[in-house]
Amino acid sequence: MSADCFLQWMAHFVKLQQYSATNNVLLLLDNHDSHISFECLELAKRCGITMLTFPPHTIRKLQPLDVVVYGPLKQHYNALCDQWTMPNPRPMTIFDTASVASPAFVNCFHH
Repeated sequence: MSADCFLQWMAHFVKLQQYSATNNVLLLLDNHDSHISFECLELAKRCGITMLTFPPHTIRKLQPLDVVVYGPLKQHYNALCDQWTMPNPRPMTIFDTASVASPAFVNCFHH
């Protein structure tokens, strides 16, 4: 992620938000350098967006779902995507996603 790319994302985020002087927005971010450009901070300030970044190396404490749920699910899904691509000569489409995501979900959460 570059500062320019994040600024474009912020502009899109601003368009989607229902912000006002009485309805501010809190945007939670990781501690990536691209999030702190002057232009981006100015845009956030003008639009009533408070940007709060997580301290580095605190993801396990602040976002336990990333560690316990989404991390393992992502690992299972990626492994099954790799297995899917071996016998299939065509690129994976959105129509193939359920056939790969379902077993990943079961592998991850079925005890």
